[in-house]
Amino acid sequence: MFIGSTPHGCIAAATVRALQAYLAGRSTGPIFLNRDGGRLGEPTVWRLIRRLARTAGVPAANQLSRHSLRHSAIISPGLSA
Repeated sequence: MFIGSTPHGCIAAATVRALQAYLAGRSTGPIFLNRDGGRLGEPTVWRLIRRLARTAGVPAANQLSRHSLRHSAIISPGLSA
């Protein structure tokens, strides 16, 4: 959701806890790291997302996009924090 020119949104409490555990006190640098400790690149992220979607049985896993993920998060019922 956008308010003015700044994006705002909600993160579920469980997601916040998982990120805090993953970050283990780090406060700078990239959030998600590759095997070498560097920044996780966008192509790698999309390969991971599509692989997880295929594993979960999502019919259009290979056609996922930023828009489709954003749209599904907005319209999915039953999401809770």
